[in-house]
Amino acid sequence: DPVAVCAVQPTSTITRSYEGQSAVVPYLQTTNNAYDSYGRLTQSTDQASGGSPWQIVHKTWYVWDDAVSPSVSGSSGAYVIDRVAFSDTEDVSGNRYACASTAYSGAALTFGNSASLGHALPTTQTTYASGCGAGTASNPIATTTPTGPISTTLSEDSYGNPTTTKDAEGTTGNTAHLGCTTPSATGTWSACTTYDATFQTLPTSVTNALGQPSTTGYGAATDAHAGFGLWPTAYTDVWGNDMAHPAARSGLNVRRS
Repeated sequence: DPVAVCAVQPTSTITRSYEGQSAVVPYLQTTNNAYDSYGRLTQSTDQASGGSPWQIVHKTWYVWDDAVSPSVSGSSGAYVIDRVAFSDTEDVSGNRYACASTAYSGAALTFGNSASLGHALPTTQTTYASGCGAGTASNPIATTTPTGPISTTLSEDSYGNPTTTKDAEGTTGNTAHLGCTTPSATGTWSACTTYDATFQTLPTSVTNALGQPSTTGYGAATDAHAGFGLWPTAYTDVWGNDMAHPAARSGLNVRRS
């Protein structure tokens, strides 16, 4: 018997759904999972006892940075192994019906072990409307590039907080969707967020594509009644309404144009 189990990974899950009398044959759904040497889920196959298609396959490709250098005095180096780079939905013949990709740290979309992963924060997230391409076991788009990309662009600050977003229209250059700026990133964006200077995690301002900010204020870090600076104590919406005012909370405040 094992002393301890390091990782438990289900390889097959069977679900039986009964309707009506117990003598009726139940609806049966089976999910089979496959994993790689890192223990990551790479394929999930759903099989049903009825309906069409009766098998649906979900596949996942990863990008990672495994640069650990072990030594007698300790280990050093990056070890980030769980970032999804590409995922799709297929039939059992390998025909793709939906797919999406994610690129990290401002680098181009890539697969496998990569030193360019950086902090492994997403900077481009894309779904494909026209075609999902084709590839190999290690590179899902090596043979044919996906078509019809619909992308969202993001950036983060040095603490890993998401600070800016370009929606799909903004990413293609539609200036009507690019109305906010922030000191943490260059250019114009669809949404911008700034954070407090004390904890560097609390959003203090969110600006939309029209350049309209909503703000949140917090109590002093020494004030127990304000959660030692963690609880919001003031909020102003994009029309400048003080939402801490009783009239605003009750919906009686008239928004300003």
